[in-house]
Amino acid sequence: MEWFLFVFNTLASTTGFIVSILAIAFILYSRDKKARALFFLAYSAVFIGAVSLLKLYFAAPRPEGTLVDTSSYGFPSGHAAGVMYLALCICIHSSELPRAK
Repeated sequence: MEWFLFVFNTLASTTGFIVSILAIAFILYSRDKKARALFFLAYSAVFIGAVSLLKLYFAAPRPEGTLVDTSSYGFPSGHAAGVMYLALCICIHSSELPRAK
């Protein structure tokens, strides 16, 4: 259980999210999609800012007895929002992959 919490919290943390963003941008950039990489980085920065502002706006405390100890607000969930954002971006960018014949 401790291993799972460590892996989940590391991959889904802000640091893990930023590393994922940079990895996707690097892949796009290395495939000569420089404009897409820059737009992706810009959209990601806007996304991070929007989630942060929404957390401040709602100022909803985290539930009692959570598995992790954090000091930020609990709504909107950064984990859930980040995963959905990355999944949507992967779906959009995968539309240019070669199709199976």
